[in-house]
Amino acid sequence: MTGLMIFGLLVSLIPGSLGLLDQKKMWWRFQAKNYAHPEHNEPSEGAFRPQRIALICCSLGFVTLIVWPMATAPSPS
Repeated sequence: MTGLMIFGLLVSLIPGSLGLLDQKKMWWRFQAKNYAHPEHNEPSEGAFRPQRIALICCSLGFVTLIVWPMATAPSPS
């Protein structure tokens, strides 16, 4: 594996780890301060689920884009 592939795999961990974190805590930490009444603007659990799924799928897509060329490349013999 080349250094570029290792870097790509490390970058793909970012959206995956964000998808595994508690989305409600992240909203309260980073977004709630933008509202005068954050408890009235807090998204429901149903709104967090698609975001979590999209982040995990994005991470898996990055891994696929990095590993697929390596797996399908012809042998250097």
